[in-house]
Amino acid sequence: MPHRQRTASLTMLKPLALGLALAFGATASAEESPYYIGVSQAFTHDSNVLHSTNNERGDTISSTGVLGGIDLKPGRQHVFGNLSAQANRHQHFDALDNTSYDAAAGLDWQTIEHLSGALQYSTKQNLVNFADVSVPVGTKDVQKTQHASASVRYGITSQFGLEGSASHRTVVFSNAEDKRGFTQRVGSAGVRWGGTGILTVGVSLRDTKTDTPQALIGFSTLGDLTAVPPILPVAAYGPDRSDRRDVDLTTTWSPSGLSILSARLSVSRQTHSQPSLPKFSGVTGSLGWDYKPTGKLEFKTTLARDTGSEVVFSEGLNLFPLRTSNDRLNTLASLEAKYEATAKILVDANIKYDRGFIDALDVSKNGSRSTTSYGIGAKYLASRAITLGCNLNQERRSHTYEDTVASCSAQFVLR
Repeated sequence: MPHRQRTASLTMLKPLALGLALAFGATASAEESPYYIGVSQAFTHDSNVLHSTNNERGDTISSTGVLGGIDLKPGRQHVFGNLSAQANRHQHFDALDNTSYDAAAGLDWQTIEHLSGALQYSTKQNLVNFADVSVPVGTKDVQKTQHASASVRYGITSQFGLEGSASHRTVVFSNAEDKRGFTQRVGSAGVRWGGTGILTVGVSLRDTKTDTPQALIGFSTLGDLTAVPPILPVAAYGPDRSDRRDVDLTTTWSPSGLSILSARLSVSRQTHSQPSLPKFSGVTGSLGWDYKPTGKLEFKTTLARDTGSEVVFSEGLNLFPLRTSNDRLNTLASLEAKYEATAKILVDANIKYDRGFIDALDVSKNGSRSTTSYGIGAKYLASRAITLGCNLNQERRSHTYEDTVASCSAQFVLR
């Protein structure tokens, strides 16, 4: 598909979900209070802004933001949308000043008879993890992802139905030296058994086509490698198109109202148009467990093994920013806990581990790397409109960097 056509298709999908949200939103009554709008202010200290191995430099960032959202349920339909955006200003690294945002909108629809489905659009923008890409020190590099999708289900019986979906994904980077951008088109079709009962099972075929204009296809060396200083290998880039096909087996099990288990097991095969890039054939999948033992305490556990691009666009499995080599396998494990200490105080904690292969222009950063992060935070609901919070996070990547981030924020929201 020509680049102009791919861009046009995403441009058409992007306002569709947002437009539907606004159209349905106009019919809601004021008594339902389905809207909210607000402002926020945060101050963050990052001990290692550039995620450097030997030259750690800290900075303080001021983030001034706006937020808003809508959540409507007119009849059988559900319309939602939310947006948060921040202007981030660094005290010392002025070149890294940027605008970040996270937005989503969608429509869950159903008819009186057998048809139901969903339309969704999401986008986000942030600074990249500078340990994953070689750009000049202090040079800004912003990653933007977009994901538009549509799905439909036809219920043959109350327990058995046919399902299909299509989606369009893009990842782009603002710095020309960062060549990891790509476009994906995904389609799937299958069957699902189970309604609102304890167990649901699905089987589907999924096809993913990825266009990477500047894929890393290898390294070349020029000159005498024994020279002092040595001549480092030079990265070689070229256009690549990959085709991936999966057979997905999915299941959701809810033995009680306190616990929900969900799993996906896939037989995957991927090929490339560039002969230097290796084919992939194997098993991928994910496992999730949501557990709420009491009304005040809940846990969310996630385990996944998949290629980087799939992890990025899998809800609940988000490794953001994107890992450099999106074709290599990543392993991700995470545990999140939330506790309602009082009616006004909320406490949360998390631990995450991921392991994957890094391809970088700086060959010293190449190879398998593992990253472990810990986080703890608390929120104080001072009033219906005002929320105060603080967070502390520490992240370590093997043989690469350590980073500690502390932040406090205030938020004012009108509903």
